[in-house]
Amino acid sequence: MEPTGREIVDAVEGDEEAKARLAEMIASDPRVRLALAEAIIREVVTEPVLSSVGEEVGRVREYVDSEMEELRRYVDARLEPILRELRVVEAAAMLTLVAIAVSLALSLLP
Repeated sequence: MEPTGREIVDAVEGDEEAKARLAEMIASDPRVRLALAEAIIREVVTEPVLSSVGEEVGRVREYVDSEMEELRRYVDARLEPILRELRVVEAAAMLTLVAIAVSLALSLLP
């Protein structure tokens, strides 16, 4: 006669080594792991928990957005003087090129 499920459970319950082997055997099956995870999630994740998580995500998003905006303002403020200087350098380079072109043109005239 085959042992019943209850007899197997009773036998494993008192045998720590058998219990560990059974746990390893169960945990090694991906379908069983998925079923256990889904059962735990159904038990733990309730509507109030989801609502709370959603609120927290919203607060984190607002914080990140405000930090990003502050960082943009900081970078813009630091870059503006540099960009002004680059415009001056660009204008000076253009004037120099014009002066060189005029000088070359004048030197080619008889």
